[in-house]
Parts: sequence; structure tokens; C-alpha cells
Amino acid sequence: MLVSRRARSFSICLLFFLLLASGISPVLGAEEIKSVGAEGVAAILQGNLAVARDAAIEDALRKAVEQAVGIFLDSETLVENFQLVNDRILTQSRGYIRGYRILQESRDENTLRVMVEASVAAGRLQDDLAALRALMVRKHRPRVMVLIDEVSLGEYGQIGPWSDLSQVEAILTQKMREKGFHFVDQAAVRRNISRDRALLLIEGNMEGARAIASEHRAELLILGKATARPTPVKDLRPLDRSGMRSCQAQLSARAFRPDTGETLASVAESAAAVHIDEMVAASEALRKAAEKVAAALIEQITEKWGQETKGTAVIELVISGLAFRDLSLLKEVLGREVKGVKGVHQRSYQSQVARIDVDYAGDPQILAEELALRDFRGVRLEVVGFSAHRIDLRVAP
Repeated sequence: MLVSRRARSFSICLLFFLLLASGISPVLGAEEIKSVGAEGVAAILQGNLAVARDAAIEDALRKAVEQAVGIFLDSETLVENFQLVNDRILTQSRGYIRGYRILQESRDENTLRVMVEASVAAGRLQDDLAALRALMVRKHRPRVMVLIDEVSLGEYGQIGPWSDLSQVEAILTQKMREKGFHFVDQAAVRRNISRDRALLLIEGNMEGARAIASEHRAELLILGKATARPTPVKDLRPLDRSGMRSCQAQLSARAFRPDTGETLASVAESAAAVHIDEMVAASEALRKAAEKVAAALIEQITEKWGQETKGTAVIELVISGLAFRDLSLLKEVLGREVKGVKGVHQRSYQSQVARIDVDYAGDPQILAEELALRDFRGVRLEVVGFSAHRIDLRVAP
């Protein structure tokens, strides 16, 4: 028994020592920040240093995370588990960066090199406000627009005039702003859209959604419905005797990109509240439901964004004026020669307009700039429109 206890104590001490030696904090929940230096390299296309610099920084940040991973794995383990490390860690590099600074920059005729010092860490982004705000910067601070049709049924009818910001909208914007989200002028949205038009958007009119998003320069739309109604009489007998009134609220919301229609989050929640004043009970029930929905939206949206910054995101390319004979060549060059492109998927081709989805690991703005600068073996493209997940191009004359 004594030997067993000594062996157990020795094992615990050895584990503690190994944790310290590896740089991993033995304190649960603590996140250690490591400062790592790395060099990034990118080609200079047509003398455009800005595009090359962005690409070189992306390359350096990825290498910094790769070095940090190597601190915890010996070379043999890294070789044996290369595929696992490549798929699970290295492709998620940007999600581990807490900040960086450029130490040095140099270039020759065709190549730009940058040396960065990066702060590397791991953890859930939504639990770290600083990291979440950094994520917003990496996603180019997308502007959010919220439109909720809020109605209280029963003897009171609709709560407030349509032109006023609804209670649910106010709570959603407040909670999401606290996490670093940026919003359009919600009051202006309410003034410029009728309730009938808003209901069409909420019911799924994508053309209308794109139009209103373009009008207010929103990159992310959150549309939904909220209702509050008195609890059925059969469930209220004890409360009837006390004079208290009960209300139940239902709230559903969907967050999506208006340019592509891709859904980032979908939430439905309910809540109940009791008060001597039925209107107060309805308002309290809506507040509870809105807070639950806000938390779920933040979690789902940031998780989606985190996946995109760590791995690949789907970018839709809409190319007009493209001859069918050039389509295969363009797809081949995209897949083989454009850095960061992990997959090319043709969706349609009609009237010389090609729609192609690209799995891209990197900043979509870098992709747009590279497409505009690159010569696709005789075919040149011009960018005529751009959003976070869609690039509109045409073949240059």
C-alpha cells in the first residue's frame, strides 16, 4: 500500500514537472500566451505591395502557430501525426492568434518577406472579449442589421408603433454590441421600411433582403418574429385568485449573409413571466426570451466565423462575359496556382455567366485583389463588385 501511494505521488509530481517543462500551465482555465517569431513570404504580382504584404502576414501567422505547436510535440510525434496536426491545428492557425506586430520587412524584385512577432494562444473565442473583437477585425467589422416583428396578442394588440425600435431589437443590439458587434442605424431602418415589406423579408424574400442590406450597407441580417400572449386561462387558476397575470413569449431569429443567403445562426426560444400588470408581464417575458436568443446568436455566429478564420470559407465567384472554352482553364488555374484556394466547385454556367464556389483559406479581400491582378493564361478579370463572401467579376476586354 505504501509503495502504491509513493508511486502515485511520484506520478503526480512527474506530471506536474512535465506540464511546467512543456510550458502548459497546470492551473485549470488559465490561458498562456506565447510570443513566437516567424517569417512570411508572398509573391509580388504586378508590383502591388499591399496585396503581397497581406498575404505574407497571413503566411507568417500560420508559421507562428506551427512553431507553437512544435513546442509541445517532439519531431517524431509531429511526423507520426502530421495529418492530424495539419487538419486539426495548422489549418486553424488564425484562431490562435491574439495579436502580432511586424518586426521587419524586405523585398526583392518578385518576393516580399515580413518578420512578425505573434502572440499565440488557444481557447474559445466567445469567452474572450479581446479575442472576439480581434475576430471582428479579421472579418472586417461586418455591419449587422436586426429586424424583428414584435407583437403582443390579447387585449393590448401590437406593442408600440412600427417606426419605433422594438424591445427585442433593442436587447439584441445591446447584448451583441457588448461583445463587439457593429450595427447599422437601426432607427433609420425602421423609418425607411414598412411593416408589410419587413414581413416579406422575414418570410424569406431574399431579393428584398439583398436590397435592404445594400441600402443600409449591412453585411449580416438578423430577421425574426416575437410574440407575447397571456397564458391560457386553464393554466392560471391559482394566479387568478392572487390577481397576478402571466404571459408567455416566443422568439425566433435567423442570422444570414444577404449576399449569398448562407445561414450563420438559427435560434428559437421561449420564456414566461408573471406580474400584476399583464403588459409588464408580456414585456418581461419578451426580455427573457431576447436575452436567451442574443446569447445563442453570439455563440453560433462567432463559432461560424471562428471556423472560417481557422480553416476555409466558401467564396462565391460570379464571372460575366466568360466564354465556355475558358471556363475549364480558369478553374484549373484557380485550383492549382492561386494560394489559399483549397477547392473549386462550378455551380452553373448560363449566358456567359459562370458561378463558382471556392473553398478559400484566407482573407476574401486578398483573393479579390489577386484575381484582379492575375493573368489566367490570356484571360484577365476585373472586379465589379465585392462583399465578404461574394466577388462579382467580368472578363476584361
